[in-house]
Order: sequence, then C-alpha cells, then structure tokens
Amino acid sequence: MSDLPVIKQRLDESLNNLEKLEKEVVQVETKYNDNTSFSCDTKKKEWQQTLSQQCKCLEEYLLQVALQVDGLEVSRESAAKAFREKRQEQAKEITQLLSRRKKTHEKVHQLLQRLDTVVAHLSSE
Repeated sequence: MSDLPVIKQRLDESLNNLEKLEKEVVQVETKYNDNTSFSCDTKKKEWQQTLSQQCKCLEEYLLQVALQVDGLEVSRESAAKAFREKRQEQAKEITQLLSRRKKTHEKVHQLLQRLDTVVAHLSSE
C-alpha cells in the first residue's frame, strides 16, 4: 500500500504532462494552420500579382495589335482610294482616246468621200 501514493503522484504528473503535451500539440497545430494559411495567402497573392501582370502584358499586346490593324486598315483604305482615283483617271483617258478615235474616223470617212468625189470628177473628164 505504500506504493499507492507514489503511483498516484506519478499518475498525476503523467496527467499534467499529458495536458501540457496536449496544449503544445494545440499550439503546434495552430501555428501550422496559421503558417499554412499564411503560406496559402502568400502564394495566392503571388499568383494574383503574376496573373495581373500577365493580363496587363496581354492588354498591352492586344492594344499594339489593334493599333497595327488600324494602321493596316488606313493603309488599305488609302491604297484603295489611290487605286480608284487611278482607275478614274484611266477611264477619262480612255474616254478621251475613244472620242479622238471617233473624230479621226469621221475625218478619214470625210476624206475618203472627198477623195471619191475627186476620183469620180477626174474619171468623168
């Protein structure tokens, strides 16, 4: 029976140690969760910053592409306008040439008629 108080004391010490150990485990778990949460939050912020930077780069690239497309559109419109103007000039030149050809043809026809008249007059003499 003399061992009973010693066993009780050791059991109390073990319970105290167990409670201390349990508190330490809770503290370690809390610290781990906080660190994990902090680590996750940090990683999340890093990813958000990276994605934000990539979005900005993509927006800048798309803006540059849009400006290039606008420039090409202006160039295309300018080239199309120049082509239309050139065709109009060529059409005017063709119209003028056709008019001159018609006048020349009429003059040749008149000259042939006059020549026929002269030949007929000479033949009758």
